[in-house]
Formats: sequence, C-alpha cells, structure tokens
Amino acid sequence: MSDADLNFEFVNRTWLEYTGTTQAGNAGRRRTERVIDEDRDLVTGDIDRAVVDAAPFRIGFRFRRDDGSVRQGLFHGVPRHDATGRLVGFAGTVVDVTALSRSHDELRRHRDELEATVQARTAELEAVSKERDVRIGIQCRTADTRAAFDPARIAQVVRNLLSNALKFTPAEREVTVIVESCDLAGAAVAPGARSPALRVTVSDEGVGIPDDELEAVFDKFIQSSSTKSGAGGTGLGLAITREIVEQHGGRIHARNNARGGADFVVVLPRDPVVVAQSVTGPGGNVE
Repeated sequence: MSDADLNFEFVNRTWLEYTGTTQAGNAGRRRTERVIDEDRDLVTGDIDRAVVDAAPFRIGFRFRRDDGSVRQGLFHGVPRHDATGRLVGFAGTVVDVTALSRSHDELRRHRDELEATVQARTAELEAVSKERDVRIGIQCRTADTRAAFDPARIAQVVRNLLSNALKFTPAEREVTVIVESCDLAGAAVAPGARSPALRVTVSDEGVGIPDDELEAVFDKFIQSSSTKSGAGGTGLGLAITREIVEQHGGRIHARNNARGGADFVVVLPRDPVVVAQSVTGPGGNVE
C-alpha cells in the first residue's frame, strides 16, 4: 500500500522476506527506489503519469534485492480513493517474472539461431540446385496452400527432403516438388473421419529404395542399403522429419517412382491438430 505519491505505507511479509528488508525500512520510500539505474527514468515517468491520472498501471522493470541480485519484476497498481473520490494512494503487487523473462530471451535466441541455420542451409542447397546442375521443378496444383503448422519446422522438413533428393539425383537431372490438395483420413483425426489436407511430394531421380526398406529409412541411424556408399549421412534427418510431421497430425511415407528414384510424400492437415508427443527442439535439429 502507498500514499498518493506512491511512497510505501505498508508492505506485506512476503515482500519483506523476499527483499530482505523491514517494515520500518520500507516506510516512506518510493517504489522506484529499488529499480536499477538503467530502468529508473522510464519507470519513474510511467509512475508519475499514473499518479497524475490516478489511473491503474502495469509496469515491467528490473530491481535489486538487498543481497545485490537483480530480478525482473512486473508492477501492478490500482488507485485508492476516499469517500469523496479523492486519490489517497495505490494498492499494488510486484510479481517476480525473472524466470519467464529468461525463457522469452531463450526463445528469441533459439529463433535467431534457427533463422541463421535456415539461411546457411538454404545457401548450401543452392550451392549443390548450381555445382551439379540439378534442377528443382515446383508444381503447385492448388490455389489454396493454407494450413495450420509451425512454419520453421515444416520448412525444416522440406529442406531435409530436398537435401536428400539433391544428394542422390545425378548431375543434370531434376528434383520435383509437387503441392496439391488431398484428404487426410485415419487416426490423426477422429476415427473414420476425413479432413482437408495438403500433400507435398518431393521426387528425385536417384537410385531408389529397396521395397523392404521403404519404412525403415525413417528409423534413427538407418540408411538405405542402396545409398550407404553414396552421399551418406547420419541417418537422423528422415527420423526427425517424420517426428515433426506426426507432431502436426500428418503422415509421411516413401515410395519408388517411375523414373527410378524415390518419392517422399508428406500429408499435412489444414486444420490444427493437438497431440501430446514432443518434438525435437532447436538444439536437437538434424538436417
């Protein structure tokens, strides 16, 4: 509780224990006293406006505890009036949001790292779509390509599939990407139901995959026997690709095509699907 100028009149026991202070030590002190120097001018301006307007406020700031540690706080305040309507003070709370703030910073860092990875991986693929003169043909057979998905994760799926296709397609041949509408049936939605979906097919002109290995190539650390001695890889890219697709309620499968190469077919529901299974995070990406 504070007076009309936001000087402390009373603080609860939680605040005293948290800051390591006493009731007497807080009396008459303004709430901005513990705000770190870098944030004080901004916080003071926000609080001064709240006092002038006698209005509720919500202010984020960093403050220092008596032990010297800096925490991130979220300060909520509402005005108190007497029977005549005169402002007599404010009642407020300070919530420690340090952990939440750190989580947001970590998410931003992961996002920035992922964007850098995307740019680097795209550049690598372009150096390969140029070095071997392998063309990428894109056929979009639907005007409506909208669907609910995490764009960064599905972009990773497409890059993984393109990377594989480029590795195993001979020079001066073509990799084809086809986008079209379809229906998604089965366990990803209600049993027996059908749902509008998008199908993305990445086709190469490589050596193909033995029929008895079409499912196994999605297992971790497994490579097709027809490609082990070729471009190689860790055997994780397709496993993570399937994990991401299934986390979106979709399906992926491999098949051989008439040109002798392989098709990887991804089906994604247009509507969002809630599933409990976790997806490999940014730190575990393998492409």
